[in-house]
Amino acid sequence: MKIGRISSGKAVQEYRQQWETLLTSVVTRHPFLEPDWLFVWLRHFGRGAQPYVLSAHDSDGPVGLFPLVSQRSGLMLGARVLTFPGHVLADYQGPLVAEGKSHAVSEFAAFLAQQRDWDLLWLPDLRDDGWGIDILIDVLRKNGLRVVTLPSLKCPYISILNQWSDYYKTTRSGGARKNLDRSLRRLGEKGALAFRHYTSSKEVSGALEHTFRLHEARWFDRFTTTPYSNSSGKAFFKDLADAYAKIDLLDLSTLELDGRPIAFTFSFHYPGSYFYYIPAFDPEFASYSPGTLLMIHLMEKAFENGDTVFDFMKGDEPYKWQWTSAFRTNIELIASSRTVRGQLALHMLTNYRRVRELTRRSETIRRVRREGLGRLLGAAKRLSGGR
Repeated sequence: MKIGRISSGKAVQEYRQQWETLLTSVVTRHPFLEPDWLFVWLRHFGRGAQPYVLSAHDSDGPVGLFPLVSQRSGLMLGARVLTFPGHVLADYQGPLVAEGKSHAVSEFAAFLAQQRDWDLLWLPDLRDDGWGIDILIDVLRKNGLRVVTLPSLKCPYISILNQWSDYYKTTRSGGARKNLDRSLRRLGEKGALAFRHYTSSKEVSGALEHTFRLHEARWFDRFTTTPYSNSSGKAFFKDLADAYAKIDLLDLSTLELDGRPIAFTFSFHYPGSYFYYIPAFDPEFASYSPGTLLMIHLMEKAFENGDTVFDFMKGDEPYKWQWTSAFRTNIELIASSRTVRGQLALHMLTNYRRVRELTRRSETIRRVRREGLGRLLGAAKRLSGGR
């Protein structure tokens, strides 16, 4: 097996056809493995980053791809970090490995261990779907590298095995279903109600501005990061929406009242799988549960379309557990090279991630952020004319 490294944007573009061919044979395909994810991220957030894409070929042709980028981290002693493109925005990460070719992962790990041009390998949100995460860890360690693994967020999903009507009845009580029917009926009394799906580039371009406003309104007084509604995030998602619409993977869906969107999701639809990515609703209509009504519509369509999975993606928000008990858990892998800088960077990053996870799990801290700091932030925005 031959391992190669692609280290320029132009070279990665030239490799695009082989990348897309490989995608048709990978163990698991998801939105963050697409070449456009790398290209759009580099264009908007890749300042100072260089592609560090590893390819694997055998007699059958391309059998694996490890889409990494190389960046220097000012927060970690200037360490040279290898990581995934857009790891803050991506819910799942990992290499592309053709089915039956998990030995490519071993070759990737051995290749990385031999290189001297990086200090820290940071792989957050690895999705363990049978491509060989245990192989990656084992080979890195056997090559003398220190490897730390941390559990990441849970990723709930629905395995679609029966009819929607049956599933709906078994997951929500009669009282809950009546309340949702009542919400839909009351909304309908306020005006013309419609579910819309924007999938072509032209349609998506016109609808995106409405979704940005909805998302910003939903998170206005929350102490949290909302890349979907800041200026750089909007530019990124505009380009991403256009790119994914052109390859028929985007589903920008809305619930509209008299033509006005009051809930939306920026999601992806693959053959057999629906990925529920970024949702938001208009807080003015919160009492009608418009976000839930739209989500139910999307779940019902997934059942009707013959999909096998409705993926709620990363995050263990309470509303997801009302619909399923099945979940995956992402894994975060951090490995250091043999350099002193790499060892120190690993120590700094692992301690930071552990503390961050502890604070995330604390309901008290989450409440302070949400209800205390969030309200202060919202008040400050209003005083400055932010709303």
